[in-house]
Amino acid sequence: MLLAASPGRAEVPGDGWIVFASNREDGRHEIYRTKADGSDVVRLTFLGGKVPAFSPDGTWILYHLPAEGSIHVMRPDGSGDHQVCDGSTVSDGVPAFWLRDRNELVCAVPRGGDVLYYLADPVTAERVLLFGKNDFTHLRTTRFEPGGITPDGRFMVGWAFGLYNGGYTGDNGTFDAPHSTVVLDIEDPERIYYFGPGCLSSIAPEGGWVYHVTRDSPTVPDIAGMHIDDLMTRSSYRVELALPNEEWGHMYMPAVSNDNRWLAYAASQGCHDWYTCDYDIFLHRLGASTTERTRLTEHPANDNFPDIFIGELPEIPADAGIDAGIDGDDPTSCECSTRGGCEWFFWLLLILPAVWARKS
Repeated sequence: MLLAASPGRAEVPGDGWIVFASNREDGRHEIYRTKADGSDVVRLTFLGGKVPAFSPDGTWILYHLPAEGSIHVMRPDGSGDHQVCDGSTVSDGVPAFWLRDRNELVCAVPRGGDVLYYLADPVTAERVLLFGKNDFTHLRTTRFEPGGITPDGRFMVGWAFGLYNGGYTGDNGTFDAPHSTVVLDIEDPERIYYFGPGCLSSIAPEGGWVYHVTRDSPTVPDIAGMHIDDLMTRSSYRVELALPNEEWGHMYMPAVSNDNRWLAYAASQGCHDWYTCDYDIFLHRLGASTTERTRLTEHPANDNFPDIFIGELPEIPADAGIDAGIDGDDPTSCECSTRGGCEWFFWLLLILPAVWARKS
């Protein structure tokens, strides 16, 4: 269902929800939830919080707790809060992300000159090592910020700092860009594909599209997308959103909705620093014109890193705790500024053979 448009606002999903981080209270970033029309803003955390994200089915929200340097999950109403991964850090990217097709998350944890990627169960906090950054040949001397893994488990998309600066040759050609979004082949870590000049990416849950902040557009920074099947030719690479800075067109932090139809993002009027500037949250229907968007927050504080869920949020009993069942089972630039049970086991069968093969 869509809500009717009002003057100066595009249509928005009537059953949509947004989570975002803001420093509007208490002098630090906390996690907030709002409806997709910007109404009913509710504060969910009170000890700090950054980079929130809904699980694919809306039963959990992950976020980074700066005071601990850890990844937490909580229910959509803020209950059931508990730590899943420790040792995760936030710099200019996301320290954890959900798999797009199931309720498991991946934590990126710096360890001894490497960054280790763990598959984690949000209910039990059990973790399994998937791979390290240094397993990927092209990243061994490069800082890398992950964006996510494609739904088929084949590719990891993320932001490589300086790798292509001055010219670098990967599997789809030679490119020159100070900051680049790249695609890594999890099954063959010797391969790397240049996605585009820019940073922060979001993977659509189906259809094969990936979106990122681009510097290849008329009014950088803007948001562009490309189909993952076109890595060799980059033939489908196109700008999705482009507006001048003064029109709240300094765009960052894209997030695609679970129903594959909407894009939430943060934008400023040209101020760049992601954690101090006056960024507000916007919503755009994918495929619509650049001017078709709705501004969801209008606060002078820093509102950033939104995520969007479409559908009815599950009602979790007040006394359920973290053991509650889920569906009958276990519950201008890019400068620095599970579920348990069979699904868990099936995912391990898919991804661990590739990891073992690389290490053997």
